[in-house]
Amino acid sequence: MRVNETFQLIWDTYSDWSTFLINPQHIRYDSLISWNRYESNILKNPVMKSDIIDLINKKQYTFQIGKDESIIQLYYLYDSRGNNLLEARLAFFSTQIIGLSKQSYKEFNTLSEDARILPDDFDDDLAGGVVSDRFQEGPVSWLRIDYAPDDAKGVLHYDCHMNISAFPYSRLVVSGVPNPRQFMELVMVIGYPESYRKHRLDAETGSYTDTSKLKEINKICYQCQNREVTSQIIHFHVPNNTLNDKIDNIVSKRTGNRKRTR
Repeated sequence: MRVNETFQLIWDTYSDWSTFLINPQHIRYDSLISWNRYESNILKNPVMKSDIIDLINKKQYTFQIGKDESIIQLYYLYDSRGNNLLEARLAFFSTQIIGLSKQSYKEFNTLSEDARILPDDFDDDLAGGVVSDRFQEGPVSWLRIDYAPDDAKGVLHYDCHMNISAFPYSRLVVSGVPNPRQFMELVMVIGYPESYRKHRLDAETGSYTDTSKLKEINKICYQCQNREVTSQIIHFHVPNNTLNDKIDNIVSKRTGNRKRTR
């Protein structure tokens, strides 16, 4: 996954989700892919809605989600030739305050002297459940995948790991660095399942309507070199169809054209 391929995949991501994404800010500067006026900044926990509003005002994002203005950040740093990935940070920050489900909102109204009807902007598809100006501040959901092999310290701080808002101080092992399209799929599945269903899945079976599309999306990722940990502990697997095809070809030659089972 070279720098030029990765940058093209960002454009492909925006094209694929053009009815959902807004305000593209991505740029490539030599071997670095980030966004305009990039500032290095890791938010402290708990991450609050005001923190995300500040990032939005400074345009510190690759894309925004049109539905609720949540942000996606895609950062990839390669070596001077653009062949080897040195660092990566892929993040999603919701603008929706945690815990505001329909049920909790109704319970709040029951206990409140100033009860209100369910607001028109309630939407189960959103990562936090509700968009409402009545709730100006509070913690928000987020996830971030970091790739920093120079900082790795074994199982608890693997080369590539995921941080999530529910367990902000844990680093969950990830088998490889997702390409931009793969990361967008993850964001949509987790944060906007109904929109994902309409965009990708069969309404009756819930299966993918076009498996060739997924094969193309998963064509390549940056595989971590240290694979011992991923054979020892439950982890997040990032599909790599190019690698799978190579393994199939090797197995096929050795076993007389019999493909391995997955």
